[in-house]
Amino acid sequence: MSLGNGSFYGTLNINEAYIKWGDTILYSLDMSANTENLRLAYVTGNEQEGLKGGYYVWLGDMLIGEALSVTSGSGCNGVIIQYDGSGNAILKDLSMDGTGSYAPTTSGLVNENNAFVSAGADAGGSSSTPEGNIAWPETGFTHTAANQNCSGAFNARAAADSSAGTAGNSVGVTIASGNAAYIYANSGNYTGDVWLTIAHEGQASSWYAAHGASGTLDGNAGLRFTDTAAGGGTVFGAVNSGSVTGNVYLEFSAENAAFGTFTSTNASSVVGSYATDIMGNVDIVVNSGTFSSQIMGGIYTNAQNATTTIGGATSVYINGGTVSGDVVGGGLAGAISGGSNATVTGGVISGSVYGAGKGGAILQGSNVRVTGGTVRGNIYAGGSGGSVQGDTSVTVSGNSATLRNGDAWGSISGGGSGGTVTGNSVVRIQDISSGTSAYGFDKYAGTISGGTNVSGTRTLVLDHVTVGHFQASLADFTHVSVVNHTNTALDSLGGALTVTMEAGSSLVLNGVSGLTMLILGEHASLTLQGLTADMVIVDITGTSNYTLSLTEIPANPDNIKFLNDGVLYDAVMSTDPQANSAMVFAQVPEPGSASLGLAGLAFLLWRRRRKMFH
Repeated sequence: MSLGNGSFYGTLNINEAYIKWGDTILYSLDMSANTENLRLAYVTGNEQEGLKGGYYVWLGDMLIGEALSVTSGSGCNGVIIQYDGSGNAILKDLSMDGTGSYAPTTSGLVNENNAFVSAGADAGGSSSTPEGNIAWPETGFTHTAANQNCSGAFNARAAADSSAGTAGNSVGVTIASGNAAYIYANSGNYTGDVWLTIAHEGQASSWYAAHGASGTLDGNAGLRFTDTAAGGGTVFGAVNSGSVTGNVYLEFSAENAAFGTFTSTNASSVVGSYATDIMGNVDIVVNSGTFSSQIMGGIYTNAQNATTTIGGATSVYINGGTVSGDVVGGGLAGAISGGSNATVTGGVISGSVYGAGKGGAILQGSNVRVTGGTVRGNIYAGGSGGSVQGDTSVTVSGNSATLRNGDAWGSISGGGSGGTVTGNSVVRIQDISSGTSAYGFDKYAGTISGGTNVSGTRTLVLDHVTVGHFQASLADFTHVSVVNHTNTALDSLGGALTVTMEAGSSLVLNGVSGLTMLILGEHASLTLQGLTADMVIVDITGTSNYTLSLTEIPANPDNIKFLNDGVLYDAVMSTDPQANSAMVFAQVPEPGSASLGLAGLAFLLWRRRRKMFH
C-alpha cells in the first residue's frame, strides 16, 4: 500500500510473515489468521506538544508504527493498493467531506472517477493523477492467448483467433517472452476488439502497432506495456493499413521499458498513426518508461493516402517517464477532426509541449493542461506548423509543474510557435499559491503570451492565484480576467485593453498604459500604479461594493468614466496636485433605497491621502 500527497509518500508492505514500512519491520508474527483491522493516519505533528509528525499505523488497538517518515519524490496523490503484483486498486485526488472521512461517499468526492481498479501497473512513480488510464479488461474475452512467445512479424490477435472475427468479438493476448521484428496487436482484416498486453520480455526490434501491416480493423485496439516489459522499437497506434473504425489506446506502464526512434527526420518514439485512417479517438498514456524521441498523438505521414484522417480526438497524457523530445497532441500531416490535446501531470520532457501538431490540420481546436512534471522547453496550446481551426487553451494548475532548463525559464503560449489559429486563445494560471519551491509556479518568471499567430481574442485568466507578485512577463493579450478570489500583483497587462475583476478578487497593477475597459465585480479591489491611459471606462453594472485605488492622479481625471447599466458617469475628484498622492473610489450602497444608490453614482465617494512636501 503506497500513500502520498504528490510530493511525499510511504509504502506499507503487508504479507503473512510481517508488516513492513519501507525496509523497517513493524510486526513480524504470523499474519495468516489475523482478523484485526489495519488503520493508518498521517499526523502533521506539533513539536511544542511533543507530537511527532509522520504516518501512524495500528493493528487493531496496537500501535505498531509511530511517526513513520515519508520519502520525498514522485509519490502518488492518494492511495494505491497492490495485490501480489497482479492488480492495483487506486484512489486518487479525493477530498474530505464534513464527516472527516478520507474516502467519503461519492456525493462528497471531488474526483470519484479517480477511484478505480487497474490490472496494470499504476503511475506510482508520477507526481499526480494517472490521467487518461482506462480499466484494462481482464475477463470476458471471446478469445484469449496468454504468455505468448513472439518472433518474426508477430500478429498477436491471430494467436488467439485466426478467423475473420465477428461483431462483438473481444480478443485478449499477453506476450511474456521472445524477440520479434514487428509486433502487431492485430494485422489484416478483423471484426472485433483487440487488447494486447506486453508484460515481460516480449520485444520488437523495429516497431509495435495496435493495428498494422494491412487490412481494416472493425473495432477498437489497445496495446500496453506493463510489469517488467523491456520495450524496444517505435510504437504506432496504426501503421501501413486500411483503417481502424473504433478507438486506439496505447499505454506505457512498465517502469524499465525503453523505446527507440523511428527515422532521423522528425524522429519519434510513439505516433498515433502512420498513413492509416482511424475513425475514433487516439489516446496515448505514458505512466513510466524512457522514450528516445518525441511522442505524437496524430499522423506521422499521409504518403500512402493523401487524405489520411483521425475522425475523433487525439490525446497524449504524460504522467511519468522520460521523453527525450517534444510531446505533441497533433501530428505532421493529415487532419484530426475531433481536436488534439496534451496533458502533463508528471515525468520529464526534454523538449516542448504542443497541443496541436507540426503540420496537417486540427479541425476542432487544441488544448494543453499541465499540473506537474518538468518541461525543459516551452508550452504551446497550438502547434509548430499546420493549422488549428477553432479555439486553443493552455492551463497550468498548482505549484508542482516546473518549466525550466538550467537557468532559463520556459515560455507559455496560447498559440503555437508556427502555423495558424483561426479562433480564440485562453491561457489559464490556476490554483497557484506562495510556497518554497525554487522553480515552482509561485516563483514563475518566464514569458506568457496569448499567441502571435492567434487571429481571435487572447485572454489571460488568473484563477485563484494567491502569490504576492506574479513575476511572469505578459505579451500579446487582448483581455485579462481575474477570478476565484485571486490576490496578486502584475507588472503589466501584456497589451490587454480590458481587465475583468470578478467578485472577491484583488489585483495590483504596476504601471498601466493601454487599459481602456475595467469591469469590477462585487467586493473586487484593484490598485493602479501610475495610470497613464487616455481613457478608462469602469463598468460597475450590478456592483454595489468595490474599491478602485490610484496611486497617482492621472493627467486628466475627466477621462475616467463609470458605466452602470449603459449610463456613463463622470468621476468627481479634485485635480489639486498638492492635495492628493493617492485616491480611492469606493461605491457604498445607500441603506434602504436602491434608487438613491444608483443616483449617487454621479458623486462617487473617494478619499484623499495628504502628500507632504519638503
